[in-house]
Formats: sequence, C-alpha cells, structure tokens
Amino acid sequence: MELSELATAQKAQAFRYDLDIGVLKKLQNQQQAEGEAAVSLIESSASAQGAPEPGKGRLVDARA
Repeated sequence: MELSELATAQKAQAFRYDLDIGVLKKLQNQQQAEGEAAVSLIESSASAQGAPEPGKGRLVDARA
C-alpha cells in the first residue's frame, strides 16, 4: 500500500468515526428530550387529579 492510499484510508476512517459520534450525540439529545417530556407528563398528570381522600396517597412518590 502506498503512502497516499494509506493517508486516504486513514482520512476516511476518521470521517466515519466523526460521523458516528455525531449520530450518537443526536440520539442522546433526542432520548434526553423524550425523558424530560415523560417526566413533565407524569408531573402534570399528578397535579391534574382531584383532591385525594384525607390520609391517602401521601406516602406514594410518583417521581423517583
């Protein structure tokens, strides 16, 4: 393998690595946004419920 071929192969490999990292970062951001939306939904559903009976539900933590 000549030096120019080796340099081209290394450049292509570095590009694929950078591309893979970029895709993983986008996936991580999307999962974080979905998780925050789920937490928001859980918290809003807890506050939308009617008044609980006295003495019931105080020991339940809907968010861990």
